[in-house]
Order: sequence, then C-alpha cells, then structure tokens
Amino acid sequence: MQAELSVALGQEVEAWEFFRQGQIGPLYKATAAGQEYVIKTSVQEDKLAIEARMLHDLHDAGIRVPKVMMFQGPFLVLEHIRSVTKTRSAEEREAAKL
Repeated sequence: MQAELSVALGQEVEAWEFFRQGQIGPLYKATAAGQEYVIKTSVQEDKLAIEARMLHDLHDAGIRVPKVMMFQGPFLVLEHIRSVTKTRSAEEREAAKL
C-alpha cells in the first residue's frame, strides 16, 4: 500500500505506520518530502469521497479540520494536525472539579 500511495502522491513515501482503525477502514500516518500526513483508506471509495467533500466544506467555512491534500481511489490524504496540550493551573483543575 505504501508503494501505491507513493505513485498517487507522485513522491516517495518515506515512512508509513498504522495509526488506528477507523469506521470504514484503517488510518495510517505517512511521511513524504518531510511532511506528515494522515491517510484514511477504504475499499468504500464512495464514503471516502463524501468525507473528503465534507472536510473541504468545513475547512472552507473556517472550521479547524484537517485539510484534504488529496483524494484518489482508496486514499484520502489529510494534513496531520498535532494536538497541543495546555498545562492547566491548579485553579483551573479545581474549577473543573466543581
């Protein structure tokens, strides 16, 4: 599958690892040309197409969702958004308990 993605992207996928199981297929993290991506895969290409359109619409509306980099066949290639955790103060932790 890594070789197929390299062809679809037009560049070598340097790293490829299983990320988690999604509802319609597995998700992978991939690195190509120094950029990290999340790759959704499925044999249900129609469902991937619907998700790609939905994510495009949300992104265009200014909602923070992964940008669709490419959709082709069994691959939906998304930007990888790293989550940012914020250390909470003692006051915030206490307030959250209330």
